[in-house]
Amino acid sequence: AKKSASYKAQIESRLDRFIYPVIGNLALKDITADHVIDIVEPIQVAIPNTADGVRKIVQAIFDYAIIKRRTEANPARALRGMVELPDTEHARHLDTRELAAFWKALNRQYGAHASTLAAAKLLVYTMTRKNEVLRMKWTELTVEGDTWIIPASRYKTKINHTVFLSRQAQEILEAQRHVTGDLEYVFPSAFNDTVPLGDATMNHLWKRLD
Repeated sequence: AKKSASYKAQIESRLDRFIYPVIGNLALKDITADHVIDIVEPIQVAIPNTADGVRKIVQAIFDYAIIKRRTEANPARALRGMVELPDTEHARHLDTRELAAFWKALNRQYGAHASTLAAAKLLVYTMTRKNEVLRMKWTELTVEGDTWIIPASRYKTKINHTVFLSRQAQEILEAQRHVTGDLEYVFPSAFNDTVPLGDATMNHLWKRLD
C-alpha cells in the first residue's frame, strides 16, 4: 500500500505477463520450484534483471502467504542465485573539460523549446531527479524563491524534500516565471500547458547533444 503507482504498475505487469500464465490458476500448495523455473528460464537469457525481479515477486508472495498461514514452503526462495545478473555499470561523472563542453553543446540547441532548455539546466543546478524537475509546480517554491519544497507525494522517500536553490537556479526560474508563471507547472508541455513536460522530450534533447 505504501508503494508508488509506477512501482505497483510494474509489479502488476510482470504478474500478468510472466507469472499468472504459468501458475495463476494453481493453489499455493501445488506450486513447486519447477513451476518457478518454468517462469524464469524463458526470460533470463534476454532480460536477466527482469527474470530475477519476477522470481523475487513470487518469493515475496510466498513469504507473505507463510506469514498468513496459507502455505508452509516458499519454492522461489531456494532458487536465489539461479539468474546470473550482469555487472552494474554506473555512469561516471563529467570531468571539468567535459562539463564545459556539455554546457556549450546545450546552449547550441537552438531548435529546442526554451522551457526544455531551462528544465535541463535546472536539473544540473539542483542535482534532483528528472521527474521531479519536469513535474515542478510554482506552488512548491517559497515566496522568497530561494527554496524548492518537493512534497512527500512526489519524492522517493515519501517525505518532503527541501532543495536550496543557487543563484543560477533562481535566475532560470525568474526567467521561466515570465513564460509560465500563470500556469500550474513550471515546465509545461509545449502541446498542452495543463500537463508537465514529458520525459521523452528531455531524453530527445540529451540524444541531440554531440
